[in-house]
Amino acid sequence: MLFCRLWLAFSLLVIFSRTPTASAELSKGFQILTNRGFQVQGMVNTGDPFHLTTYSNANYNSINWLWTSNPSLMGPAPGFPWARWAMSETNMPPQGTESSYLSQLVALQLGDEWNLNDDATRTRLVDWFNSVRANWPNTILFHNNYGGQVAEDKLVDYINRAQPDMLSMDRYPWRVNGSDTSPGDTPFHWYSDIRVYREYAKGYNIPLATYVQTYYSSTEGVRSPSPSELRLIHFAALAFNAKMLIDFTYNTGASSLFTNAYGGDNAPNALYYEKADCALRARNFGKALVRLKPIADAIPSITTSMMFMRGRDSTGVTNTIPYSFLLDPQNPDDYTDWVYQRNDPYLSGWSVTNKAGVKNGGQRGDVIVSWFTPLDESFDGASYSNEVYLMVVNGLTAANGTAADCLQEIKLDFANSFTSVEILDPLTGNAQVQTLPLVNTKRELVLDLNGGDAALFKFFDGAPFVGVQVTGPPAIAVQPASRTVTNGTDAAFSVVAAGTSPLSYRWQLSGTNISGATDRSYSRTNAQPADGGNYTVIITNTMGSVTSAVATLTVYFTPQITTQPQSQTVNAGSNVVFSVVASANPPAAYQWRFNGTNLSGATKTSYTRTNAQSADAGNYSVQVFNGLGSVFSSNAVLTVNAAPSITAQPQGQAVVLGSSASFNVTAVGAAPLAYQWRKDGTNLANGANISGATTSALAVSNVQLADLGAYTVAVSNSYGSVTSSPSILGQATVPVILTQPQNQTNNFGTLASFNVVATGNGLTYQWRRAGTNLADGGKISGATSDTLVLSSVTRFEADSYTAVVTNAAGSVTSSPATLTVLYSLPLSEPFDYPTGANLGGQTSPDFLTWADVGTNTAGPNVTVQSGNLDVT
Repeated sequence: MLFCRLWLAFSLLVIFSRTPTASAELSKGFQILTNRGFQVQGMVNTGDPFHLTTYSNANYNSINWLWTSNPSLMGPAPGFPWARWAMSETNMPPQGTESSYLSQLVALQLGDEWNLNDDATRTRLVDWFNSVRANWPNTILFHNNYGGQVAEDKLVDYINRAQPDMLSMDRYPWRVNGSDTSPGDTPFHWYSDIRVYREYAKGYNIPLATYVQTYYSSTEGVRSPSPSELRLIHFAALAFNAKMLIDFTYNTGASSLFTNAYGGDNAPNALYYEKADCALRARNFGKALVRLKPIADAIPSITTSMMFMRGRDSTGVTNTIPYSFLLDPQNPDDYTDWVYQRNDPYLSGWSVTNKAGVKNGGQRGDVIVSWFTPLDESFDGASYSNEVYLMVVNGLTAANGTAADCLQEIKLDFANSFTSVEILDPLTGNAQVQTLPLVNTKRELVLDLNGGDAALFKFFDGAPFVGVQVTGPPAIAVQPASRTVTNGTDAAFSVVAAGTSPLSYRWQLSGTNISGATDRSYSRTNAQPADGGNYTVIITNTMGSVTSAVATLTVYFTPQITTQPQSQTVNAGSNVVFSVVASANPPAAYQWRFNGTNLSGATKTSYTRTNAQSADAGNYSVQVFNGLGSVFSSNAVLTVNAAPSITAQPQGQAVVLGSSASFNVTAVGAAPLAYQWRKDGTNLANGANISGATTSALAVSNVQLADLGAYTVAVSNSYGSVTSSPSILGQATVPVILTQPQNQTNNFGTLASFNVVATGNGLTYQWRRAGTNLADGGKISGATSDTLVLSSVTRFEADSYTAVVTNAAGSVTSSPATLTVLYSLPLSEPFDYPTGANLGGQTSPDFLTWADVGTNTAGPNVTVQSGNLDVT
């Protein structure tokens, strides 16, 4: 035992210092096993009685012959699947009559428990593998060693050089003196040994096999396992990623499965039937497990692919973790037991109860949890990846009694991110969907497992359960999702469900069947607003039916006006309401307009004009819009029955005798409006030099002295009348300037202004600088008024200014006024010239040439001399 413990400590150091070999495709061993299935092999000695039906009835799916075989006992060629040990290089098949049976040869063990620590022996085995490998493309070639037999570096050398198709180990923990188990009947050392081989098989991407203890030997101190122990050594091996189980049933007179002093299979006993149940369960679990591998550990320092939920011994002391699973100074490996939120991204809690209460003093036992994922993503199909499977093993056993005596209730809590799991039934090999109840915000799975028994399940998300059929009533993994589309495009719905095949589908809209919609997906083509609503699908099989959750189809479309705003006629002072009815998705926004101009705050489906007056009469419309587009309503005309009101008065004017004059008025009010122009209070009539006397525009031609006077217009309708302000028609005289603009002297940067005073009627003004008309803008304002203003003057504004005063009779130009701009000397301004630059003719920031500063004036940076303006 001391040797074993020291070897494990050394072993784990090497395991976690090496880089595992990865493979982009299935290795040969995995390819053979996925084709032939998980292997449960029964070993046969040609010297013992053997009946194939005894083994097939025990659910073995292949026979493993010890050294030599008797193929005829496996039926007519090619016979039952089989395997064999080869004692040496000269004992390779075919021997005897084996040739006709080679197509069913699943595995070939090249030697057993050779001392691979010896270099020569190891090299001999390597050469053996390399010499025969090409001859056995469809047979798994492997060698077996007992746990702890081979030093770590020697095992690595063997794997690298021999390239076996599978690793295999044996250890038989159920001993008479209990030396190989810890308190609580835990196979402490077997866990440690198989874990080491698990790591190498995983790292080198090859399967793992292990021998199962189904014999007893007084000389070896090995006893027959109890039913719970037999189950544990099966299903714990599966949790450790074993893909092949080989039973020791060859020992003459010492098989645990048969009561026969002479050996052979003539007298199956009670444990035989336990074995038959174990083999059935293992093969059914194996349908999936043969296509699975351990998940990658999340971080190097913590294990997330396999853990122990530790139980207690009969006194209540917590079980220790097996060698190579515990962090300690002597054995610093990466394995540990389950700790919340430290080394498990899936479970959020657990509890274990010794439900039978018969064994282990009623204390709970260990539970093993292993996490798997598909060997190859092709097993999941193109739509899924990184699927996770969980295997849970009840580690509570006892050396006597039944497996039911070790029944434990295992509660696993998960985050509320899914509602169901698919759990494999080990008796049928099919999976069923199981909904998990919500317990204290967690989804809880409750497993009742007899001693050594196991459960295998995955989260129900629509991905296939690899290698397994899902049966039972239909269950929905992925509900149809609501859709939002633009009108004219397609809307697709789909559902993912599982259950006994075949599944039938019937899609409905608002509870009514949709013609022809009988597939797992349904597409609404050219979706229109009327297609919006609640879609469901009913899924049916021979065992029941289920209706999906509602998927809502929302169809977006541009606004459509179904009721236009209406024209209205109201009396003055009334309130007027305009409204529009429109449909749109997303919902529409509104903007009312008056005569084409947006009305502030008018953004609802209706608009109210309170106390309507003549000025409110006109065209009202509304723009209806959303993110997809907009539409304008037709105009609704508002007519207001009101007395006229004048909005633009006629303007007075002065004209030269003999010329023409005109007057205009703008009025609003209920139509029709009537006009009557008057002069000095007397109605005018068309004729002579008068026209438009009863319209909004009056024209007077060939104006004479008699036409001069005050003109008004009366505007009337059925509701009243209004008279305009008088507009004076006068005789124009040539303007006369009374006050001339004055010279101005201003400092640089100040404001300067010029003013002219003139007499005459109908005067207009135009200021000029040096004879050129000025216009407002920049520094200039008042260019066409009686006062000109210049801001921030510089030398460029220093000039002469005149004003031209004009009316119908003529014009007059003012005397010039001069603007002088002064600069204070000495002038100091910033500049940035390179040394040696000639400043002659260049301007300062204030637009003065440097020569204007003066001559013979020395500054700190510039010497100014006549004809020599240089930077020094």
